[in-house]
Amino acid sequence: MTIGPANAHDPDRFATLAAPLAQRVGWASVESISSAALKISGDHLPAYVGLMQLSVGLLDRLLACTDRRTALDVFAAAAGMAERHPAPAIHFLQNSPDLFLLLGEQGVGPIAAVIDRTIDYKWEDAAAIAEGGGDYCQRLLQVAAPRYVVAFWSLLQRVADDRKASVLPLVRNGPALLEGVIRCAQPEALFDLLTRIAERYPRIARHMLEFSRSLVKCFSMDELRRLSEISIAIFAHHPDTALKLLQSAPELVKRLPAEHPRAVL
Repeated sequence: MTIGPANAHDPDRFATLAAPLAQRVGWASVESISSAALKISGDHLPAYVGLMQLSVGLLDRLLACTDRRTALDVFAAAAGMAERHPAPAIHFLQNSPDLFLLLGEQGVGPIAAVIDRTIDYKWEDAAAIAEGGGDYCQRLLQVAAPRYVVAFWSLLQRVADDRKASVLPLVRNGPALLEGVIRCAQPEALFDLLTRIAERYPRIARHMLEFSRSLVKCFSMDELRRLSEISIAIFAHHPDTALKLLQSAPELVKRLPAEHPRAVL
């Protein structure tokens, strides 16, 4: 097992460095932690040593709120991020115990995925999400129950597949967006609709989320489903027109005859 950087000259030193980790998760699992430290440090010896020392405290905090397997998954996720840029990885790793305390395993997974996918768009945005993750979650929890906060991050995980726009503005404006969704009479159904749309059409889901406050004021869930179907059909040939329709739909409905305000749907 390789437990130190390629430029290490004293294997015993790194065996000593890894011993506290092995006491907590066993020697067989130390390699995943070491791998994360290696990728984040870029094979730089002092940085690697510091990260291994930091990992002992992080591991203790993680094991206090989750199991061994999940704690090791955090290090594996950080290692994957670090393959593209170390900054989001180290911020995620440092803040992961707080994220577990706030949202548990169900919430940490989607947050990690949002960070990971955002790196491909702009690593600086991914680092900002990772660094402020705990604060963002606390703000979201001030307006909605944990299950809705988890649903919000799960939706962003899909929306982040759109490489033409960053999800950072959505994260920063999260409380207002989440408040718009939960004003719907059926917020779970709306989250389910948006998440399913985002699997194939992340830009449409993004726009529906951005304008959810005005959309839920004017349309029922059945009408929102129909509106999304119309938008998807238009999007295939005229993407910009489809997105403008979602933005202008509430105003268009107001202009329809009073006796048939939603006949278009």
